[in-house]
Amino acid sequence: MKKLLLFIFLFVGCDKFKDCTGTWGGDAVVDKCGVCDKDPSNDCIQDCNGDWGGDAVVDKCRTCSGGNTGLTACVQDCEGIWGGSAIVDCVSNECTTEPENVELWDVCYSIAETDSLDLEFNQLSGTIPPEIGLLTN
Repeated sequence: MKKLLLFIFLFVGCDKFKDCTGTWGGDAVVDKCGVCDKDPSNDCIQDCNGDWGGDAVVDKCRTCSGGNTGLTACVQDCEGIWGGSAIVDCVSNECTTEPENVELWDVCYSIAETDSLDLEFNQLSGTIPPEIGLLTN
């Protein structure tokens, strides 16, 4: 009797469990993103931020950006350098890392002579352009 029960358990009883699709003896499993199937080639993977099924990627500056990182992928400056700081001087039209003039919100400002910006009534919205960080005296 014990041998018969062992035989039934080992050879018959093992396939009596339901997989995630509800199939008795099936081999479908739930992956880290909650998808139930039996195709391991389509299982989700972790992005560079550690998020399963996330959209973050390593950008051209070797920084994990996008997805849930809160970071924007780096861009090329006017010299073609990824993450570079060169911008086009709005008077000379030269690409330089030390401009004398900078364009902000479609207005060209002299870096040396501009000490304030009155933007109270311009109804500006959105992010501050990175070029504004170059305004130093």
